[in-house]
Amino acid sequence: MINVDCVIYCDALSILFSDKANLKELVKNQMYQSDYETDCICNELEPDYCDRFSECDIETVMKYISIDENQVAFDYGESEACGDLRCVAFRVPICFDEYEFIKEECK
Repeated sequence: MINVDCVIYCDALSILFSDKANLKELVKNQMYQSDYETDCICNELEPDYCDRFSECDIETVMKYISIDENQVAFDYGESEACGDLRCVAFRVPICFDEYEFIKEECK
């Protein structure tokens, strides 16, 4: 497993009034906006698989990502850096299953 932190940004009021956030969807949305997470994953992959990974879209990458909701943490520094009192940031540890990826996508 390749472990990477993904920082997601949420509107504080929408969190307050929602039943439960869909963390996987929030991570996916963040990955659409930034290459940080995919770059970190690619850097950990064996070079033979990095090119194949780089060709994958976010939907494909998300098939191999899992999230432990118990490890999500408020990120005070990112929230403060955002400069918007309504915006809060959370650090979401994600796990990319490179073995499944290699088995299914790199046949």
